[in-house]
Amino acid sequence: VALAGKCLANLAKGLLKKFQPYATACVSGILEKFKEKKTNVVTALREAIDAIYPATNLEAIQEDVTGALANKNPNVKAETAFFLARSFTKTVPTILNKKLLKVYVTALLKTLNESDPAVRDAAAEALGTAMKLVGEKNISPFLTEVDALKMEKIKEYHEKAVITVKISGAAKKERPQTAP
Repeated sequence: VALAGKCLANLAKGLLKKFQPYATACVSGILEKFKEKKTNVVTALREAIDAIYPATNLEAIQEDVTGALANKNPNVKAETAFFLARSFTKTVPTILNKKLLKVYVTALLKTLNESDPAVRDAAAEALGTAMKLVGEKNISPFLTEVDALKMEKIKEYHEKAVITVKISGAAKKERPQTAP
């Protein structure tokens, strides 16, 4: 499984956008395989899913991800939430519209109340990264039910999150007009 994950990662890195027709099929399989306990397998699967993500988008894999977040296995939930946190850092904020944001935040809020601490931390990290991506104002209507302790954890991850995607609109600033 580890070797297959490495092969998939290299294929996705090599083909880039041309890997898109296969990306959604691979994502569901990888998310399901996160139930493995061996760290070398999980690491290879992480590499594979991170390499595949640029060939797809959050909307295309929405059903697979929300299904994995509802999985009964805590490893699957935690790794899926960590994958979401990593993919939020590589997503342009405009792609994460209100409808899509609501779907992901609702699924992550359910995992935020899990008994497994790794799952809770992963969900908090994903929510914090999403908050950093779309802004606190846009995500706060979905977080009204969250208790203070969990909200503090989300804000902590919000501070740590680093968005790596290049936003073209923000980079180009207009020069102020000079007097004629």
